[in-house]
Amino acid sequence: MVVVSPGRVIAVDGASAAGKTRAVVAVARSTGWSALREGYRRLSHAPSLGFTSSRELLALEQRLLREEARRFSEARAQARDGITVIADSGFLGPLTYTEGLVALGAAPRSVLASLLALARRLEHRGTWGLADAYVFVDTPASVRDARTRADPRGHPPEFARRHREVGNLERRFYRERFAPLLGSRFRSVSGVGAPAVVARRVARAARDRGTPSPERGLAEAVLALFPASDGPVDPSRGNR
Repeated sequence: MVVVSPGRVIAVDGASAAGKTRAVVAVARSTGWSALREGYRRLSHAPSLGFTSSRELLALEQRLLREEARRFSEARAQARDGITVIADSGFLGPLTYTEGLVALGAAPRSVLASLLALARRLEHRGTWGLADAYVFVDTPASVRDARTRADPRGHPPEFARRHREVGNLERRFYRERFAPLLGSRFRSVSGVGAPAVVARRVARAARDRGTPSPERGLAEAVLALFPASDGPVDPSRGNR
């Protein structure tokens, strides 16, 4: 009988325009790992990132979270077959982004509460969870702004300010709350420099993480990092 050693799921996270996508593609090419595209870019009919009410925002983020669950399930299936997967963002994006919108006053906390409830249901079914290891691409806002201006098609200018502000809040989440909980499963690398240089940093950090799958209960502990209150979804202004 041939025993297949399990692979790993490595997530590369960071703010919009941090350099995640190029790094993931380059690392996958150099290592032979399987690259997993960002959830939004996998959708056959990508939704608008603008919203005029909290109900529209909730519908958008629920759709994105369900796509994250599909990505997670695919990654885990590949890992069971002995394949190492490197994912462009690590399944938490709809939650961290929504929390950022709440902090900026662009969305009510009830949207985050509804999204957390969906995440818990998916996690209990085993169809959503955490990667085995995380590499955070830490890129200054000034560098992200320059990259956004250079790529208006990939980073629509109408959302640039919000992406920047939410990205700064996501950085605090990953470094101040998420990293201490993950311990050795989390590494941060600089996103400054040429894409090839950033990719080498990501590959080096990813190779250092030889941890097994996250222990039972860790995903729930991560969800508990998000403050949310129950309540009906109320109207909200703003565009993502």
